[in-house]
Amino acid sequence: AREGDTFDELTRLHNKRFSSIEVGKMGSAVTGSGENDESGRKGNEVDSLLHCYQVYGHVMETGRNAVDRIVSGEQVDYESLYNFSCDVFNLIVHNQKSLFALMGLKRHDDYTFIHCLNVGVLSMYQARYLGFPQDQVIRLGMAGLFHDVGKIAIKNALLNKGGKLSDAEFENIKSHPVIGAELLLRNQSIDKLFFIACMQHHMGVDLSRYPRTKYLKRQSLAARIVAVSDVYDALRSRRSYKAGMSLERVHDIMRKESGTLLDAELV
Repeated sequence: AREGDTFDELTRLHNKRFSSIEVGKMGSAVTGSGENDESGRKGNEVDSLLHCYQVYGHVMETGRNAVDRIVSGEQVDYESLYNFSCDVFNLIVHNQKSLFALMGLKRHDDYTFIHCLNVGVLSMYQARYLGFPQDQVIRLGMAGLFHDVGKIAIKNALLNKGGKLSDAEFENIKSHPVIGAELLLRNQSIDKLFFIACMQHHMGVDLSRYPRTKYLKRQSLAARIVAVSDVYDALRSRRSYKAGMSLERVHDIMRKESGTLLDAELV
């Protein structure tokens, strides 16, 4: 049940067709559980935000610990990882507005880890909107968390460099999916879906990007979902050398990448 290729079969098993996705309806997938009474709404929103802040902080701590264990070659407690991902799933279901508000804050200097955490959350949201069962949604969220684990081998100065990269610098950056995949393969307790999403998320839906392979016939659905989340969060995020882009600008860029780097229907 934890084999990576079973995720790709979900569209068939659950009679899902990407062509049925209605563009612009992402916000309609989840409804909040707040009070209808206007007088109590503000208090409920504050309570909801505080709860999300506590859970999000716990998720950061647990996720960072899991990443550190993978990098150091230690076995990851898959059950604990799954349980903390369930907490995120519950936030997506019940406190979506507060969760996404927290994701927009610059809460930590470690951009790479916060980015990975956000990609995990956004990937879970996509999967839930597509109608996948909770177990598969959570697995995809964990895969998103580890998609950039290979960047541990890239110097921070290069990761945080503003402006155009040299050819040699770009080749260094392009090594991170393979490095991450190798780290994940060393860990016997890791779900194979994590390896797949890590290895393939930069390949492009047309397989024209990196790393290149002559054996793969199509990009995994999990990797396609993670790729959309990855590009969206990277463009929207504030960095030391750039401001976060507007939603309109992000939309234009992602539409231009549709059919090559990104799955057009998922975009």
